[in-house]
Amino acid sequence: MRLPRARTQSRLGAANQAKIAALEALAEAYLRWCHQDTTAFCAEAPPDKFAAPDCESPLSQRWQRVASQHAAGSAQSWRAKHAAA
Repeated sequence: MRLPRARTQSRLGAANQAKIAALEALAEAYLRWCHQDTTAFCAEAPPDKFAAPDCESPLSQRWQRVASQHAAGSAQSWRAKHAAA
C-alpha cells in the first residue's frame, strides 16, 4: 500500500510574516489599553474588573474586557502594596 504524501506548493514565509504583523498590532493595542486602564485605576477610580469600555479601540469587546480585568488586577495589587507601605 502506497501512502500519499502532502506537498506544499506555497511558501509559508509571507503568510507567517502577515500573522506576526497582525499579532504585533494586537499586542500593541492590548498593552496600550492595559496601560491606560491601569493608570486610571491607580490614580482616578477604584479598580473595577467589569467597567464598561469608555473609548474606541481596534480590540474586540472580549479583548477589551480581558485587558480591563488585567489592568484592574494590577491596580488592585498596586493599591494594596501602596497602602501597606
